[in-house]
Amino acid sequence: MKSVDISGMPELRRKLLRALPPATQTRVREAITETTEAVYTKAKARVKRRTGKGAASIRRRVNKQGTRGFVTHSRRTFWLRFLEFGTRSHGKGGGPLPAQPWLYPSLEEESGPHVARLRRAMQATVQDVAE
Repeated sequence: MKSVDISGMPELRRKLLRALPPATQTRVREAITETTEAVYTKAKARVKRRTGKGAASIRRRVNKQGTRGFVTHSRRTFWLRFLEFGTRSHGKGGGPLPAQPWLYPSLEEESGPHVARLRRAMQATVQDVAE
């Protein structure tokens, strides 16, 4: 997986949160919570089931500030990452396991609605300030 490291993000996040009016913070928290819940529900529905342990281990949470949502699974179900990304054959008898993504499609499906939720939260705040 590729990642980008942007220095100064925690400080920027803190400053932005302080600059936002409380009503906006509440609306943004609600939007992030709603998106996290939607991704969680879709991921649980998509994960391949045999015994149900994998789906049962999927968890979601939103950080204290309400700025980040997380959908993860427990460490005991480490094999869920093999379902998500697949495996390759190591030439020792077993064939590769094809990828059966369950989390990333859920994230992709919610990206558009998430932006719309945030946009509505900001527009409502602007309208409140304009009144």
